[in-house]
Amino acid sequence: METIYLNDYCTDGIIKEKDEGSEMKRVAFIQSGSGTLTLLIDKEAHTVAVDHPNFARIMQVLNNRDADELLELVNVPTFVENYTEGKIKIQEGLFLYDGFELHNALTDRIMKLMAGGHPFDYMVKFLDNLMENPSGRAVQELYNFLEHRSLPITEDGMLVGYKGVRPYAGETIQGKNGEIKEGDLVDIYTGNSFRNNVGDTASMKRRQVCDDHTQGCDTGLHVGTYDYACNWAGNTGVVVLVKFNPKDIVSVPSDCECQKMRVSSYEVISIAREQLEEPVYSDEYDDEYEDDYYEEADF
Repeated sequence: METIYLNDYCTDGIIKEKDEGSEMKRVAFIQSGSGTLTLLIDKEAHTVAVDHPNFARIMQVLNNRDADELLELVNVPTFVENYTEGKIKIQEGLFLYDGFELHNALTDRIMKLMAGGHPFDYMVKFLDNLMENPSGRAVQELYNFLEHRSLPITEDGMLVGYKGVRPYAGETIQGKNGEIKEGDLVDIYTGNSFRNNVGDTASMKRRQVCDDHTQGCDTGLHVGTYDYACNWAGNTGVVVLVKFNPKDIVSVPSDCECQKMRVSSYEVISIAREQLEEPVYSDEYDDEYEDDYYEEADF
């Protein structure tokens, strides 16, 4: 038999009332041994299983006995619409962004952020950026990428990927985005085109980037998954974290099991020593690894 837990608004089976301004609203709950909650909010019962996307938030709000907030959290469509100020709605089981149905890869990401207690308004900013991409084909290719690969997003709606680079050795030269001197990080393919130190931005005109996904290796700025970048860097290279706008994605080559994509611009934000597991990127990751790399490097 499952154990039943009663909150402190229940005494001897009698539900006490909480004063909500001029209204009296009843808030109580029981929790089974499996974790499932049964909420009693103003005489109306609501069952919340542990896989409910707002389960973690509901557990936190129970301490405050805020009936209105609990009702909103229990009702996922209402919660999503209010949280995103109406930009994302759920109608008949479909997620809509400004009236357009969202791809499953994006709805899955939203639900995971909710379940993990992460703020998913980042996804609204991501969608705002993505819808500025002029290529419908590139957007669809990104959906295919996200179905199989997971890259963190930033607070401003950007994606964070990985890139394999290497230290430059030789005389000082002029690269496409600044002076390159010995010890600077550079792209591996040319070794002298783009400097990739932390803080650098690499960019090229979109029309110069190959938009044919059947071409595995062609013109463009390449970013990818952690495994792909590590393989590209090898034993002598370095893996860096790069931030890029989804509007700048041009193509996702179908080779390498869609582990990379070509973009027209990215910013190097940190040295990467491990794969990021959290779905939302935090700037706290940056400084520690950047300092470690430059302290250890022997140029």
